[in-house]
Order: sequence, then C-alpha cells, then structure tokens
Amino acid sequence: ILRGGSDATNNAGALIVGGHTVDDDEPKYGLAVVGYVSPSGQIGHEGANAGDHVVLTKPIGSGIITTALKAGKAFDTEIAEATQTMKALNRDASGAMTAVGATAATDITGYGLIGHLRNIAEGSEVSIKINSSRVPVMTGAQRLAAAGSVSGGTKRNLEDSADSVSWSPDVSEDTRLLLCDAQTSGGLAIAVPPGNAAFLDEELSRRGVKSWTIGEVVSKGSSAVTVVA
Repeated sequence: ILRGGSDATNNAGALIVGGHTVDDDEPKYGLAVVGYVSPSGQIGHEGANAGDHVVLTKPIGSGIITTALKAGKAFDTEIAEATQTMKALNRDASGAMTAVGATAATDITGYGLIGHLRNIAEGSEVSIKINSSRVPVMTGAQRLAAAGSVSGGTKRNLEDSADSVSWSPDVSEDTRLLLCDAQTSGGLAIAVPPGNAAFLDEELSRRGVKSWTIGEVVSKGSSAVTVVA
C-alpha cells in the first residue's frame, strides 16, 4: 500500500513530506494534498453555460465492482478493468481541458456521477441533461447492480437525488443506481463550449485519454439534472 501510494504520488509530480499513523482494527491510508493554483487558471463548479457539451473521461461502476469484490461476486476480468481504471491519473484529462478552455469541471467520486453533475448545475445556475445510454459503464457493473452489489453510500446518493433530479420513467432502477454509484478515483466530467468540443476530443485523444459526450448543459429548469434513456 505504501509503495503504491508513493508510486502514484511520484507519477503525479508530487512529494510525500510527512504523515502520521492511526491505530485501528483495519488498515487505512489516505493523502491530504496541498498546493498552489493561479486563480485565473482554475476550473471549478461554476461557469458552465447553456449549450455546453458534457464530457466524461472514465467509465463508471467502480463502487459496485469493489462492493462485489468484497462479497466474492466479481469476476477477475471485471476486477482487473476496474483496478486499471482507478489507477489512471486525471492529470492528462485535466491538462487537455485546461488547454482548450473548459467552462466547468468536477472529478467523479463519492457523490456519484449524478451528485457531482448536480454540483456543477447548482454552482453554475443551469441544468444538465444526460442520456444514460451514452454513459460508459465498466464491464460487469450493470450485472452486479442488478444482483444487488450496491453500497450503502450509493443507495443514499440515489435517495438524495429525489428533490433535484428528474428521471425518465424508462431509466431502470439498476441504471439509476449505476449513475449514483459512489466512485473511487473516477474520471472528470467536463463542460465545454460547443465550439471547443472537437478540440477537447482531439486533445484528450492525443494524450491517450478516452472520452464520451454524455449530455449537455441547458437553461436552468425545475431540476438540476435530467436523465433520459
């Protein structure tokens, strides 16, 4: 665990300069990141505009697969894909979106895709519409969700979406759970003006980052996020 953390930190161009230990029944490992960013160079939740494309840089489903792993229900190939996806840094995706002029962005972690898109929508005072069929999903995640391998955090994310998300009736319960799946080391959701969308796709591809356009930013409506099949 320590070696893996060190390797990942080195790959990100950072240094581990201190730390402390916790005596507990199970191992815990985490990092607090400290650094500097130019106010003019940061991309946050605010700034998305109606008409922007919404681009995702990693498939979702890591929470469901790791939950299934603990129960011995995930296949080795599914675990391997999820592990490889989680190991990939967002450094290249971040560099690409900065280079082309993204308006807003977020990484996808504990609140799931829907929760983090809601943050962009509310922060930018817009709404976001996504097509669930366009969202990339890790191999096995749909099957495992249908089998009930869903964490408590993911279920709470879905419950919390009730007041701010409009679900099309033909979006299944399993798909809703997937879209709310609490991710570990998820990708970036990027809002980019339509005129820059092709440039973002080219820049991501040049840096070896896969990407999917999953929806668009629309004028503020009654729901922060709308999901259609």
